[in-house]
Amino acid sequence: MATMLRKTRLFTPGPTPLLPAAQRAMAAADVHHRTAEYRALQQRVVADLKAFIGTRNDVILLAASGSGPSLWVPPIPCPTPTAPSTRRPALRPPAATI
Repeated sequence: MATMLRKTRLFTPGPTPLLPAAQRAMAAADVHHRTAEYRALQQRVVADLKAFIGTRNDVILLAASGSGPSLWVPPIPCPTPTAPSTRRPALRPPAATI
């Protein structure tokens, strides 16, 4: 019976060999987002991110899938019926000549 060489690999994008430190981090227990431990972690991450970006303004962390940020984008306001429209008239193709 042949023995198989077993290597831990991360298959996105890859396959990519994982460093032992990354393997240990992935094997660690998850931190629930409603615990004091998570709040402390998030405060530390936000403070570090502000320093990295060089801002004193608020920083918002958004964890989502690829389409998640589109749910956070405010909708484009539509003109009210009493406000004049700022839209340009639609361009029409030239009339067909026969």
